[in-house]
This record gives sequence, C-alpha cells and structure tokens, in this order.
Amino acid sequence: MPILRSSGWSKVERSQVMICTPETYRLAPEVLGLAITTLSHKSRVEEICEGLDTNALGFDPQAERATIHEAEEFRSSLFLSRAFTARLHGQPVGAGMFTEIYEGLTEHVGITTLEPFRRRGIAAALTAYMTLRAFQQGATLVFLIAANARAGRVYERVGFRPHATRVVYEVSAPISSEEE
Repeated sequence: MPILRSSGWSKVERSQVMICTPETYRLAPEVLGLAITTLSHKSRVEEICEGLDTNALGFDPQAERATIHEAEEFRSSLFLSRAFTARLHGQPVGAGMFTEIYEGLTEHVGITTLEPFRRRGIAAALTAYMTLRAFQQGATLVFLIAANARAGRVYERVGFRPHATRVVYEVSAPISSEEE
C-alpha cells in the first residue's frame, strides 16, 4: 500500500468479500407479509420493470424508471441468472439478483431495500431466499461483496462468512510518460 500511495494511487473503496456454502447457510427469520418473486427470461415485462425500478430506487431514491426496452433487454439476460423482487403486503420493497452459476459458483449483486422499509429483516430474508434458490439451481458456493459492516452483519445472519478483503485503488495523480 505505501508503494501504491507513493506512486500516485489512492484507495477509493474497501469492502468485505463474503461466502456462503450449503453447510453455513441459515434461514432468515420470517417477515410477516413478505413475498419474494423470482424473475427469469419467462417473466412478464411489467414484473421486470418493477424489479429494475425497485433495485434502482433502493440505491438512489431519485433514480429514473426503467423503460420497456431496458426491461426487455434485461429479461433476455435472465436465462442462467435470476433476479428477485421482495414485496411487503403487495408493495415492492426490495430487490437483488444472482449471476449465472459457473462451476458451482455465483455472485449475489444489487441487494437492496427501499429506504422506508429498512431494518425490518427484508434484506436478510431476500438474501436467504436468493441463496437457497442458487443452491437449488446447482451452486455450491455463493459470494457477495458487502459494501459496509452493517450490510455484512445482515449477510452473516443467513450464513455468509467474511473470506477476503477487496481494496480498490485509482490513480489520483497523472502518470508521466516516463512511468508508463
């Protein structure tokens, strides 16, 4: 790290890589009124739009809504991966997905809960459901990158364990042509 810093690089992100296996997996506590829908290439485009919107709004409350074209394009990518929408009493409140399972390995990405519904166990329930579905589809190891310690605690509740630390650096000063 000192060499990177002295060469003009600065740390921009530090996050935890976490893994879950069928042996460490645990069910999440039930959230009354929560239903989770699995989205695939066979899902209706309206369901895909709803899932994309929920995911985008969970990360940015000012996000723009998905277009039909974007939803159709995303839907066509769901042959080997899966997306999920969590609904509380019928209202979409959370979303996430896992990537194509390759040699037993998949990654959970984009797990989010809309701001007004956080701290109710929805993210843990959604993560547990996604993980179970991944195992049922042939995954033997699921990993994710926890953006912060609070997210990491949510994932630990359903069996994810810290495995590595990911550190991202970027050049903060221009590199001279002599250094290239």
